[in-house]
Amino acid sequence: MRKKRVSEKDRWLYLFKEGRNIDTDNPPDILKNSKEMRDVMEILNGFSENQRDYLLYQKRLEGERVRQTILSELEKERKEKEKERMEKEKAWKEIERLKKLLKK
Repeated sequence: MRKKRVSEKDRWLYLFKEGRNIDTDNPPDILKNSKEMRDVMEILNGFSENQRDYLLYQKRLEGERVRQTILSELEKERKEKEKERMEKEKAWKEIERLKKLLKK
């Protein structure tokens, strides 16, 4: 039995239609026998790896943004509590001063 010869057009059409589902490490016969298709799949693999690296970078960046937001909120709360404490301390000092004035 003779194998049917596949045209470059057929290969490209197959690649465009099925590209998402192709295992680039074990491509189907229609793509295996063409150096051009092997080169294309290698390039697509590179894009895929770059995209994974980019998505990982984005996740790390988002994690750092969340961490910085939390730290910023904690610092804001700490400053507010410190301000409240200072105001209370000032109020108590004023109360003590007024008590001394009343005793005179």
